[in-house]
Amino acid sequence: MRRGTCLRESRPRQSCVIQELFAALSASTLFTDPASAALVACVVFVAYVAFGVSGFGSALIAVPVIAHVWPLTAVVPLFALFEIVAAITVGGSHWKAVDRRELMTLVPFMLAGIAVGVTLLLSLPSPWLLVGLGVFVLGYGLRGALKKDRAFARVSRLWAVPTGLVGGVMSALFGTGGSFYMIYVAGRVEDKGALRATISTVLGTSNAVRLVVFIVAGLLAPAVMFTALVLLPVVFAGLWLGGRLHARVTREQIIRGICVLLVASGASLLVRALGQV
Repeated sequence: MRRGTCLRESRPRQSCVIQELFAALSASTLFTDPASAALVACVVFVAYVAFGVSGFGSALIAVPVIAHVWPLTAVVPLFALFEIVAAITVGGSHWKAVDRRELMTLVPFMLAGIAVGVTLLLSLPSPWLLVGLGVFVLGYGLRGALKKDRAFARVSRLWAVPTGLVGGVMSALFGTGGSFYMIYVAGRVEDKGALRATISTVLGTSNAVRLVVFIVAGLLAPAVMFTALVLLPVVFAGLWLGGRLHARVTREQIIRGICVLLVASGASLLVRALGQV
């Protein structure tokens, strides 16, 4: 809305400024109104607090909620950008703690899964993509929330094959492959600090590859990039707070808390998606 129009309608100056700001934002970003912008910013903040604490979980928390507002074909590339920044911030500052052997075992299978997932993202109808995301997030959240605490038990390195492949597919489709990577890495790395550094590095690698593929596929639109720039301060604020909280919570509390959030977001998305089918 132009300033002259706003003044002619005798609207309060503060209201005029907000409307003019969002008129400018909507022309170059995914934002359309103040209410949805506030929702997205709050969700992004909570998601990256979780990432700062645990090294994963941001896309699992945020994508199902933000998919209520924006299409998955925009949300998934957006979070690929955020995840790269977050992985560099968390994993890069703790590079010495990364378990490089587990990283190199998982990555080749992850790359193969990403190739399959991007193909599906470009071909599947949007409502069915949302149904798939809702079922997955709800199921994963319930599994984690209801699971009893158990002592660390090392899994076979052969699990890198299915978790890498499925995680790659889910990363490309929904930006949520981190849960599969976490299942494998959490079964191989016991130390809390090494776990966070390794999983954040895995996610950074995954998202760097996905970002290149999204650019080639034409999914990284200018509006997505400008939206990412606007929200980056929110991402950094969440990572900062999460880093402060990391030393104050246990590994089990981190995972269980994320799973409770997933149950709510997965259920809400599934209800919405089924209404569109």
